[in-house]
Amino acid sequence: MSDETLENRNISSERGKAFPIRPFVPFIAFMLILSLFYVMLKGMNPPTPNLQAAPNEFSAYRAFDIVKNLVADGPRNSGSVGHQTAQTKIIDQLEYLGFEVRVQKTFNCRQITCMPITNIMTRIEGTESGPAVMLTAHYDTHPATLGVGDDTAGVASILEIARIIKLEKPFKNPVVLLFSDGEELGLIGADAFIKEDSWVKDIAAAINIEARGNQGQSLLFETSANNAWLASAYADADIKHSAFSLLYDIYQNMPNDTDLTLYKKEGMISLNFGLAEGRGHYHTELDNLENFSLGSLQHHGDNALAMLKVLANADLVNPPKGNAMYMDFFGGSMIVLSVAFAIPLSLLAFAIFIWASTRSIKAKDTSKKALVISLLVWPLLIAVATISGLILTKLVAIVAGAYNPWDAFPTPARIAIIVFTLLSVIFTLKIFVKHINVTSMMLSNGIWWSVIATVCAMFLPSSSIIFIFPALISALLFILIQKKSKCYTEIYTVISTLVATLFFLKVALLIEVAFGFNLPLAYSFFWGLIFIGLTPLFIDKSYTKANKIINVLTFIILLASIGIASMVPPHSELRPQKVVLVHFEDMNEKTSNWIISDTRNPLPKKYLTEAKFEEERAKIYPWSVSDRYQKADASGESAPEFKLLSSEKTAKGRKLTVEFSTLRQADVGWFFLPRYPDFEKVIINGSKVPLEYQASSPSKEWAVNVHNLKQAPVIIELYVSSLEPFEVMIMDDKHIVSDEGNIIFDAKPTAVAIDTSGNKHRILKRVIL
Repeated sequence: MSDETLENRNISSERGKAFPIRPFVPFIAFMLILSLFYVMLKGMNPPTPNLQAAPNEFSAYRAFDIVKNLVADGPRNSGSVGHQTAQTKIIDQLEYLGFEVRVQKTFNCRQITCMPITNIMTRIEGTESGPAVMLTAHYDTHPATLGVGDDTAGVASILEIARIIKLEKPFKNPVVLLFSDGEELGLIGADAFIKEDSWVKDIAAAINIEARGNQGQSLLFETSANNAWLASAYADADIKHSAFSLLYDIYQNMPNDTDLTLYKKEGMISLNFGLAEGRGHYHTELDNLENFSLGSLQHHGDNALAMLKVLANADLVNPPKGNAMYMDFFGGSMIVLSVAFAIPLSLLAFAIFIWASTRSIKAKDTSKKALVISLLVWPLLIAVATISGLILTKLVAIVAGAYNPWDAFPTPARIAIIVFTLLSVIFTLKIFVKHINVTSMMLSNGIWWSVIATVCAMFLPSSSIIFIFPALISALLFILIQKKSKCYTEIYTVISTLVATLFFLKVALLIEVAFGFNLPLAYSFFWGLIFIGLTPLFIDKSYTKANKIINVLTFIILLASIGIASMVPPHSELRPQKVVLVHFEDMNEKTSNWIISDTRNPLPKKYLTEAKFEEERAKIYPWSVSDRYQKADASGESAPEFKLLSSEKTAKGRKLTVEFSTLRQADVGWFFLPRYPDFEKVIINGSKVPLEYQASSPSKEWAVNVHNLKQAPVIIELYVSSLEPFEVMIMDDKHIVSDEGNIIFDAKPTAVAIDTSGNKHRILKRVIL
């Protein structure tokens, strides 16, 4: 037996006499962590709607009346009835409140999409003629959805705030309210606003309201740089807080896809509020009135109104500098601290633990060997814990025969991942238990937390809050209580782990809300950090019996949760499988087929058989590998036209002018240009298509889509460097299917919902230019 193990046993025996509840400490620790998990889940609920809101307060009930009015005419994709009537309703509401409305009508291309744009805006002058604050949301939707959460709630919030502005004294700064078009198709309206509207140069700050779901809190998930004063102002507001600076670092290093992305690039002070829960409804027919949360709408309005008042009365010419790390606790108070403290605090924690390690070795509480081994074991433990999440989710998917069987009923999968992560830590630790001791693992946890905090402080400073506070508080706690109590190991381990849980679990919950268990490595990583914090209890000999009971119970729970997670349906009516049915006709090949997308999880075999889809997939689309299909009757409708109007020689080749039109009132037109011969540029209705956006695409063709084609034909100018003829595929989409298609789709299971682009009739043909 090693000296460390013998010493550990003697210390445990001595303290056990003075601490009669010692055998129950592991259970108490787990119950406290689970209780904290429950409290944090409850803290993520949105505020209660303000039923008795005063006229100058935001009312979710008043705003919801606006929501119901805006969605009354259906989805608001470009050119639809709902799209046109929503424009009229927004304009009418603003004029009713006494605002002068400005409408920007233009045609714009961004990335691979071109469309006519109608942006609606108004300006409220301030007491000073300085830079303006913009409050914005987009009113368009995808064809498959009413978009109650995304983003009718944002539009309604702004209209309710506009009513409140009329009752308030004028702000110091002017305020612009912008209802943008074409966000869902690639930020087309925001791009047109920036490129063409004269108001842009006067706007110094922007608040955007968005959604990736239709429930939960309105989360401050993105800001511009120099956000310390914004975070402080948000923390001081008398509202329920939901903010985490980790997300700032994430959005700084990832491609973003909201209108605010473009406003940030213009140098505007920026705040982005969004809903993340209810992602199963996102971009589907289930983003409707019945599934929407009034509390979420209340939170949208409270957040946007509070920060509008701050920015509309702030000095926007010389705003304060500096970034912050920040985080809310249970929707109440917030920590806000300058990132300038990140490195000093993390190094302070590291220094304290190094000093404590030296002192512990001198006092023979541990040895150099035990400490070194513990420091080497720690990264192995976190690696095993992290990988365990991936292994578990893959195992459940294999057993269930589905890609993500936990989407509809996530609780069994959540329990399985948590328990498997715990067991992976415990059993890996057993390999090294003879070479380490309680004190070495206590020190190892703190040292590694402080090391990770320091690395984050150097490269992702806003994220370092996750590790700085657990490391620093644990360091101070260690030197304050070491050997001052018979049960200092238990006090330190439980308190330091609970502090860490506050921070680590916050990240795990955000991952679960936003992505479910589709990021198992990240999810189990943070649960692993929590359980590694408890390792001193796992190796303390006085807990041998308790740990054995925990091991047996968790193993039973693991098997049960895996079994349940594997057997529950992968989809439900509230968390459906997203599919689209397409009637696809290829005029050149003279083929007509029904194609149904079944995403990653296959549709039930019974439905596919009854609907007469072929058992084997085949390549039906020219650009796909395999499609689920069945034969269809030809519709008799006409293919789109790509009429050559003129061909002129240029210094580098030729310029082709083409009229692209639909003969059947289709909603969207597509054309696919071959990469060779080279195209110098493509211009549609005077707007240049940024072909460089597609430069990294592996596709053989450049795909360009034009929306609201039925409004009028578009004129396309093709500048080609070759004089040789080339083939162009052209296609149009009509967001409607025949009676035969409705019969096929209506027979679908109840746990299936129409996705993003909706069911459609698509006709393709090839032309030579």
